Amino acid sequence: MNKTFLEQSAEYIFTKYHANLEQVVVVLPTNRACYFFKRALAMQTDQPVWSPNIQPIDDFIAHTADAELIDPIQLLWLLFDTCRETDPKIQFDRFTSWAYTLLQDFDHIDQYMIEATQLFEYLSEAKTIERWLPDMPDGRTPQAFTNTLPNYFKLWNNLHNVYLRLKERLSEQGKGYRGMLYRRIAENLDILLDNESVYKYIFIGFNALSQSEQKIFTKLAKKGRGEILWDTDDYYMDANTNVKAGDTLRHYRNSGEFGEWNWQSHDLLHQTKNIHIIGVPNVSIQAKVAMQIYRNQLLENQTVKSNGQIQLDFTDIEEESTSAMTAIVLPDENLLMPLLNTLPAEIKDFNVTMGLSLKNSGLYTLVEALFELHHLTYLEKRDGQKTVKLSHRYISKVLTHPFIRQYDYLLQRQRNADGTEHTSYVHTILYQISFHNKVFFTADELFVLSENHPFFLTLFTPWNGESQQALKCFYELIEHLRQVYQDRKDALEIEYLYLFRQMVQRLDDIMKDRAARPNAEKLTLRSFRLFLNELFRQTKIPFSGEPVSDLQIMGMLETRTLDFDTVILLSANENTLPQGKKQQSLIPFDASTQFGLPTYRTQEAVMSYHFYRLLQRSDTIYLLYTQPSDSNKNEKSRFIQQIESELVRYNPNITLHYPTVRVVENELSDVLLNYEVQKSEPILTKIRERLGEGLYPSHVNTFIECSLKYYFAHVLKLHLEEEVGETLDAGKFGDLVHKTLESLDREMSERQTAIQKEDLEILFPQLEARVRHEFENAYPDYSIESGYNHVMYKVAVRLIQNFLQQQVEENVFPVEILGLEKEMTADLQTFVHGDPVYVKLTGKIDRIDKTGNQVRIIDYKTGKVEKKHLKTNGSEQEELLLQDSEAGKVRQLWLYKYIVAKKVAQDKGLQLADRHIPLEQSQLVAGIYSFRNLKDGLLEDHLQMGEGTPESFVKHSEEYLTKLLFKLLDPAQPFERTSNVKLCTMCTFKKICNR
Repeated sequence: MNKTFLEQSAEYIFTKYHANLEQVVVVLPTNRACYFFKRALAMQTDQPVWSPNIQPIDDFIAHTADAELIDPIQLLWLLFDTCRETDPKIQFDRFTSWAYTLLQDFDHIDQYMIEATQLFEYLSEAKTIERWLPDMPDGRTPQAFTNTLPNYFKLWNNLHNVYLRLKERLSEQGKGYRGMLYRRIAENLDILLDNESVYKYIFIGFNALSQSEQKIFTKLAKKGRGEILWDTDDYYMDANTNVKAGDTLRHYRNSGEFGEWNWQSHDLLHQTKNIHIIGVPNVSIQAKVAMQIYRNQLLENQTVKSNGQIQLDFTDIEEESTSAMTAIVLPDENLLMPLLNTLPAEIKDFNVTMGLSLKNSGLYTLVEALFELHHLTYLEKRDGQKTVKLSHRYISKVLTHPFIRQYDYLLQRQRNADGTEHTSYVHTILYQISFHNKVFFTADELFVLSENHPFFLTLFTPWNGESQQALKCFYELIEHLRQVYQDRKDALEIEYLYLFRQMVQRLDDIMKDRAARPNAEKLTLRSFRLFLNELFRQTKIPFSGEPVSDLQIMGMLETRTLDFDTVILLSANENTLPQGKKQQSLIPFDASTQFGLPTYRTQEAVMSYHFYRLLQRSDTIYLLYTQPSDSNKNEKSRFIQQIESELVRYNPNITLHYPTVRVVENELSDVLLNYEVQKSEPILTKIRERLGEGLYPSHVNTFIECSLKYYFAHVLKLHLEEEVGETLDAGKFGDLVHKTLESLDREMSERQTAIQKEDLEILFPQLEARVRHEFENAYPDYSIESGYNHVMYKVAVRLIQNFLQQQVEENVFPVEILGLEKEMTADLQTFVHGDPVYVKLTGKIDRIDKTGNQVRIIDYKTGKVEKKHLKTNGSEQEELLLQDSEAGKVRQLWLYKYIVAKKVAQDKGLQLADRHIPLEQSQLVAGIYSFRNLKDGLLEDHLQMGEGTPESFVKHSEEYLTKLLFKLLDPAQPFERTSNVKLCTMCTFKKICNR
């Protein structure tokens, strides 16, 4: 790269205005541009000289206007007070939903010097048309016309008065917003022209000017008091006028109002450039690729070649430096932290020009979690008393936040210092939530669980909708978290906490100031949250570093007037570069266009200029974009496509490269991508242990459906923590029906007499109360009076009622209940691959009863089961039981029947807790009652094994089970994921298997 734009500007100004340099005012777009211009100017001489007055344009305007730029929060309150003069009933909560947008519109109106009277008349008339309903019959009012609409239209009719009154009040205070100050100077240019201490005003590196800026620049130029130095290129100014980068600049040049056109280069048309266009699979990897590209430069070992690869490898970085300046440009500021986290420790020479938004901090997520906890509460009304209850969902969100976890860890360390092991308060509360399925907590319950520790008093003391209580919580939270930050010794987080303390203090001062005023409106918790969020958005942590470091990390706008040898630009995707078509304004698009206000089209043209200007003097450019995938529709930026299809045709010295990104093995753990787990000896040993602990029918079904799922769930015993819900899901609904039936059956069985038809008939009037009793016992925090739970409660009553009615009509009486919700086991000793194997077959059977000569093994299903689900074919029975993934219900009945048959064969009957029931002559039947298919009665299995005796059934069953165990314990057959993708839909482990 030859001279930079700022070096050319400095040389030009020094040469032309050397004699009276101290009387020159130089205005640039940004503070950073000012810094580099000063350096470039200093290089023009080795003699001491008086420096010109060098300022960024916002400072120049504010200084010239002799006014203070008002704080955004103060401006919001001032606008609210002004609106109340027009509408005394305006509510602050609603006001804040559109106030920031209105202030932005006021700012644009002034910056672009719009005739406010005409604009607001236009808007008022547009709203009048909205109210005009010519097809509405006389005397009829549209349903949408509510009592609030008159106030809404009243506000629009008075916007002009609000605008004028706001500016008047600001002028009285000696303050102003940005656009107001620009307009003041543009309308009073004599302030600049009459300043005899200034010989020349020189404006450097501007492009799309607001109307006020245009007026200032052109008037000074015409009077011979001003000069503008442009940074433009022949490519978008003349050669390719379809490029939006040159739209406004071409108009400025052709108008002749800005004086002599300085300058227009031809770098994009003739300079040799290597442009690397790199597609990456996801957003997060962009930061790693960018850092690897820079690392390649440091090592002077260029691994990026045409159709080559970029390998991610951060080993062996040596402390070398290049003399070339490199910029990593982030159009998406959310990538700043990922980028900084990928910086190897050896790279120390870098400078971050972007501020790190406090909204991207962990502190912000904690504050938001506390707002959710205290804002989204449940008000329980019982016995005339109101109790605020906090939701488990937000309690968990707060307690699992990293900062709270860290504090709890430090607290545990202190509590265990005496050698006594204490359970952490966080774990105690989370255990209560998950184990007891507790949905709501009162603050007192949480205080008891945390033994009234001050930190948890701070977190859980109810705010009751009071912003002052929220302030108190934040003050105390800051003091508690200081210990966490000091222990972690993280300078960034300490800075976050310091800035948060300043924000809270600032809001506190504003609230006290407002409260002291007569008829002051109380700040609601919602408004307090909105203010705090706005402060989080505005507040950025500035990084301190060496401005002339070889590596500059910056946002797109911060590149204005700066030039770099190498540019690495991330997020080169549509809707980021440029941003999407968003019209954040209360002024309609057509009105903005008609009156000359900026629209998204203006922003697209501005971004196009910044992009091409960044490329002008760079030798090497890397453009990273995220490729489309099944989960997103990412599209590479139009600017990349313009380079590929247009720029390369105009400049034959441009070479395009398309490297691919490959993650080398030392970046990832060595993961097998065929989704298999080989059965090593330790794994086989663990399987044998699990078989001895208990093999349930559900385990067998899982193994046959997907052996890899069996490995995860029953060998490793991986499981998701059970979700706490506030409504009955399918599992809990089934449990409710089972518990109610168990309660009814147990009550009848305790009479020591067989159940008769009349015993069931007397239960019908009690059903609603019995189901309610079981519901409230099992789910005390669930509301049963309304909503989804109430519907499911009614459904449960109806299902049980229908079941009992079916039993009455089936007339199987008398019925003797032999067991309820009984867990039974059967021991199996066999040899597999020459080794002895012990298996404890286990099953929890809903009900075992005896009617006539039948012993029925019954399983209740609240879902729908049909006869076709239990059909068996004798010749294919073995394949059905040992291989068919859709025969789970048949397998369950088979194993239940096997367990009971083995007990009967061994004990010559069933051995109950208090008696022995001989069953040698009884027929064993296993079946399902499907509560959604009661018309088919008991759906029995049709398995044919042996001669029909329990002993014969057991013998044949164990032959099948041994074959199953041979497959389970075969080291040559790995655990692998199923080929039936339908089975993966509800699987806990589908993400592990990439399904």
